[in-house]
Amino acid sequence: GGWRLWIDDKTGVRLKSEQLNAQDSVTLTTYFTKIDYTPTFDPADFSPGSLPRVKHEASLPNGPPLANVQAAQQQVDYTLREPVLPSGFRLAGVWVVGLPGGHNVTVLRYTDGPNNFTLFEQKARQKPAAATAQGANPMRRNLRHWISGDVSFSLLGNIRPITLKQIADSLQ
Repeated sequence: GGWRLWIDDKTGVRLKSEQLNAQDSVTLTTYFTKIDYTPTFDPADFSPGSLPRVKHEASLPNGPPLANVQAAQQQVDYTLREPVLPSGFRLAGVWVVGLPGGHNVTVLRYTDGPNNFTLFEQKARQKPAAATAQGANPMRRNLRHWISGDVSFSLLGNIRPITLKQIADSLQ
């Protein structure tokens, strides 16, 4: 098994490839029928506004979002906090999800279109003085977890680590 490749000597572009099985039979072929080596692009082609408008359908949590953060506040026994948002971000949904043991977690989703982050807030289950440090694990560059007061925060997003830190710092 293995691969056979056809490479353009002048450009280094892979023109065709074949994947071979153990008997050297072709199991997959890919190739170009046309290549434009001098394409032209409009700068708007790379802006968020150029992306197609499609409805974002998150898989979790289930059900429609609440009307706003104030509606969620009425369902929980801890004070909800909203972060200072990076430019262009807006609240995309808020949910209160019941957990085992009668606990709730509030899920706040934010987006600027292509980028998203989610803030999870719940009543801290341990003494606040015992765990106030913010967790910054280099292996989890898009996740932060900390306790401030009586609330446990988890922040998860596909945004730059420095932006994630700024959002987390605004909630300290």
